[in-house]
This record gives sequence, C-alpha cells and structure tokens, in this order.
Amino acid sequence: MRGAFVRFNYSLSKSIDDASQLSGASAGGFAGAQSARDLRSERGRSDFDRRHVITAVYSTPLPFGRGRKFFGTAKGLAQGVIGGWQMSGSASFLTGQALTVQSANVDANLGESLRPNRIGSGVQEDIPGAGKRGVDYPWFKLSDFEPVPRCASRSVCETSAYGFTPFNFGNSGRNILDGPSAHYINMAMLKNFPLRERRRVQVRYELFNILNHANLNLPDRAFNALGGGMVTAVVDRGRGGPRVMQLALKFEF
Repeated sequence: MRGAFVRFNYSLSKSIDDASQLSGASAGGFAGAQSARDLRSERGRSDFDRRHVITAVYSTPLPFGRGRKFFGTAKGLAQGVIGGWQMSGSASFLTGQALTVQSANVDANLGESLRPNRIGSGVQEDIPGAGKRGVDYPWFKLSDFEPVPRCASRSVCETSAYGFTPFNFGNSGRNILDGPSAHYINMAMLKNFPLRERRRVQVRYELFNILNHANLNLPDRAFNALGGGMVTAVVDRGRGGPRVMQLALKFEF
C-alpha cells in the first residue's frame, strides 16, 4: 500500500562479564562473588543477556477517504471523519533472561554454599501432557543440582553421592540457564486534524500487548526450596505487561 512502512530487526548476541552491577543483582543474577580470590569463577553471561531478539515496526495509512480505495470521493464532514487515519505498531520477541541457580536457607558456618554443585545441565525439557513448564512443573531440572554438604558438628558431616565436600564453594556458575521468553505486540491508530498552518490536533488510540499474552517472570531460583523452579508471577507493568488501552489527544503547534 502506498505510504506503508515495515522494518524487521534480528540480533544474535552474547554478553559476558564477572559482575553486571556495582552492588546487588538483578532478579536472575548473583550479588557479589563467592570468592574474592577467584573472580574468574564469576565469569558468565551478563544478567541482562538475551541471546535472540526480534523486533518489528510498521506504519500504514488506512484505505479510507479521498483518493483511497474505499470512499475515494469523500468530501467535507465524511472525509473529516473517515479519511486520514493511520495505523502503526510494533512487536518484540525475546529469548529468556539469564538465570543463576541458588540454594535455600544456607548457613556458611556449617560449610554450605549459596551456589550448589552442578551435576547435570539443569535444562528441563518440555514434558508432553504435564502442563506448562514453570507453572505445572519446575522450569529447570532440580535433580541436576546438589547442595554443598553441611556439618552439624566437627565430626558429623553430610556425605555427597558425588564426592563433594563441605566448606567449599559450589561449582554451579553465574547465569547458566535461560528464563522464560517474552513477546508482545502493540498497535496504535491515529488521525491528524489540521487547524491552521503548523497547527494540528492528533487523536491516538493505542493498545499495548494487544494479545494480552502473559509473559512469565523468572522462576524461584532456589532448587531445594518448596517452590523451587516454579514461576509465581507474570510481568505486571511496562513492556510485556497486561493489555493496556489508552486514548490520547495531542495539540501540535
């Protein structure tokens, strides 16, 4: 259609660091370092890393009004009502944010470590007929991690089936897994009403996340917690949040 515009963008990226923030951590990252003497063990994907990102934007005039396919001879009030409308929108598709697996209720004085030992990939495959991953069963494979053994006293220590010992840092790294992906589509319809030279009124009707797709937050990262690996909330505002509609009136001069 004459005047239409479409653009697609795709990025494949990988960001690596040993600390993504000066203090604290994102929802999926790891605050601080396990060992200040071994910062190389903190090297991993950045908290904000997303491997695949696809975005699209479009804008097109609607085929109504003077000179268009429908009502092409409209004049006066009819042209003012149905002519000159434009539709635009955007879409975003993102793979999951990086995720660090941790242990729950850790007591370093008993030899435990905040990050567990990793004995498998941790990647949970979709289970046909079992429901939705992260909602009906854990997002990642809990059995692929083992807590660092603890010692109740100097002579009473837990044993590890894989030979791990207490008072050592867990070998599970930073941001080793992917969280849930996200996608949302936005749309807007607008019309300009010219008043005088360099002055006009614009009416806009906008829809954000028009499909009302529920974008999942990161799951509980504590593999040995009661709700380990389960997603308990969705994005509730901003990009990827629930469907939002708004009507705007803008005066340009």
